[in-house]
Amino acid sequence: MNSSAVHWMLTDYKCKYYADGGLKKSIRLCKTIKADLVEEGKVIYLSSFDLASIMYHSNLENLKKGRTNALAIVLETKRFFDYLYHNPNYRNSLYTPDMTRKIFDSYQKETSLTTMSIALDKLVTEIRKDLGYLYDETIGSYPLVI
Repeated sequence: MNSSAVHWMLTDYKCKYYADGGLKKSIRLCKTIKADLVEEGKVIYLSSFDLASIMYHSNLENLKKGRTNALAIVLETKRFFDYLYHNPNYRNSLYTPDMTRKIFDSYQKETSLTTMSIALDKLVTEIRKDLGYLYDETIGSYPLVI
């Protein structure tokens, strides 16, 4: 079996049995954000394979909550990207699910992580405003939590 097939088999298994479908939703969210950033003219060096590999290591219990609360998918995705940004030792230790290579094997991928993390922060801020956090002061005082 080739490594790509192993990668997707492991991701599907983890999604189905441990994340109640939330893992694939999070991967789709990452791909959508990447597409939006590329459309804005930014270069993102993280492939779909990389994005799936990143979220493979996220908190599956938080993603599982997406079954009843769609916002949990966004919040866990944002939380995990922020965590990886602030914890370079952990980030640089992550391998793809099929264990063929490290996910962050280039500086460009680290920079792309930062760009996507900022985009997720902006997305959550916009969601907060849509939910009634009208003033910037309230956004910091009442955080959305999973």
